[in-house]
Amino acid sequence: LAAIVSISPGGSLDWRQWVAVVASVVAAGMLQRGGAIGFSALAIILATCLGFAFSDLFIIDLIDALERSTDAEGHPISRLHAGALAMAVTYVGCGVLAAVALVGWPSLRPRDRRERLAACQYAAAWLSGMVALYACFGLVGVVFGNVLQATRGVMAVVLGAWLARAGWHDLEERVDRGTLIRRVIAAALMVAAIALYVVG
Repeated sequence: LAAIVSISPGGSLDWRQWVAVVASVVAAGMLQRGGAIGFSALAIILATCLGFAFSDLFIIDLIDALERSTDAEGHPISRLHAGALAMAVTYVGCGVLAAVALVGWPSLRPRDRRERLAACQYAAAWLSGMVALYACFGLVGVVFGNVLQATRGVMAVVLGAWLARAGWHDLEERVDRGTLIRRVIAAALMVAAIALYVVG
């Protein structure tokens, strides 16, 4: 995403912002579990990341377009409201496609009450996160918005350690001291990335 933005007109990043992007990538790598990734899996991951990068840029385009419109009384729409409206437009579209898929493929439907409840809980959490994400992209831009998303790593380290300590081993397993230290360092890198980007 940083590379795409850098080659677009007026989208260059300074050296501090590039260091922030690299710090985010290093932190993400430190949080990676498991062994080496095969070529096919790596290609799929890179294609997914490219798709996400372009979709993030299109989010900004959509927010910009909506911000230029007016409300029913002729007043301009704020950046925050444009972000929320962009999210609503996007996910109503996704909802329509999902409804069609559920009609066409009954095997995709939740089978019992427990699965439906879990799907609703996940959807509510995801949607609230998307409201915040679109608003964030609208207010601070897409590259810094993605750097800020790296704070999920900080939250995951703290929440994961708490869940494991509380005995919720089906959600998060206990980790050895070395893994915990690596996660803490990765979280600190993410915080440093945010600070560097803001300074930039």
